[in-house]
Amino acid sequence: MKKVYSILYCSFVIIIFSSNIYAQKITTLADSLLFYYNMEGKIINQGSEKVKSEVHSARKTNDKFGKPKSALEFYSQSGIYNRGLWIFKDINPKEYPIITVTAWVQLDNTSGSQKIMSSGNSAQTRGFGTTYEDGYTHWSANIGDSDPLLGSKVTGEWTFIAVLYNQLAEEIRFVVNNTLYSSKGKLKNGIDVITIGNFEGKVDELRMYSRFLT
Repeated sequence: MKKVYSILYCSFVIIIFSSNIYAQKITTLADSLLFYYNMEGKIINQGSEKVKSEVHSARKTNDKFGKPKSALEFYSQSGIYNRGLWIFKDINPKEYPIITVTAWVQLDNTSGSQKIMSSGNSAQTRGFGTTYEDGYTHWSANIGDSDPLLGSKVTGEWTFIAVLYNQLAEEIRFVVNNTLYSSKGKLKNGIDVITIGNFEGKVDELRMYSRFLT
């Protein structure tokens, strides 16, 4: 009986210990969430940073599950070129050497090169989008070189994108749905405004973390 009790007690301790570790990880992850835009209701940051946001040439649309007014669609308009979700925050390497950006994206135009997230007008700055190469359009991430890191071919379906930058280790990881691509690279500082949606298409569940997610 004592032996059974000891086994049960040890199991209980292990469960509690594991639960505490899990809780600590969740708390740490939540604390590192700088920006979170779920695109429902008012477009405001629900992360830890207090920032100014502006939305230009956009409308609410169905998300990947078909839920109405739960994603943001960007479109072209005549006159001044003014499109996208602008987040007035500096996420350059000097401020955040390590950062992870995730989002769900669906393109209306699946051909050519487009910027989806950028922190400057140069390929040397942090950002991702699409690149046309060898007769196909690929998802791509800026890595500090003139040529970006290419991912899988672009489709018109909702696609999960994640870009992980570790400036200290010069390491970059790029995730397209369930496929991981990696490269060495060192990015330059851009402007202190993040632009999301400089293209025709939809974005949902935008998140940015001040850590290198696994």
